[in-house]
Amino acid sequence: MEEFKARGVKVVTLSVDPPETSAAWAETKGFEFTLLSDPEYLNIRRWGLENPDVGELALHAAYVIEQDGTISYAKIARRRVKPDELLMAVDRRPVLCCAGSCGEGPVCKDEEGQPAQAD
Repeated sequence: MEEFKARGVKVVTLSVDPPETSAAWAETKGFEFTLLSDPEYLNIRRWGLENPDVGELALHAAYVIEQDGTISYAKIARRRVKPDELLMAVDRRPVLCCAGSCGEGPVCKDEEGQPAQAD
């Protein structure tokens, strides 16, 4: 989280779980970012994030939204977006990643095809 804070980025997450479940989970994990709940799927549907494979879960999504409201990066997939991928997007560096599941190895590559490393 420090790398995001150093860049002036505010991290906000959205979960399908009820607020009390999300709050308890966030406290257990020690999360320091804003965790919103959408158990009625209002925003999940609005953003097209319904999971066709597992109805009670949303797809994983990450957006970088600029201060003027424009979206400069968007990724919707069946896997979580890795922090180095997001930091590259925040830094406006090209991000080449495979869609869907990629295993546990490096999933992000820079424009030369090398595994991405967050600065």
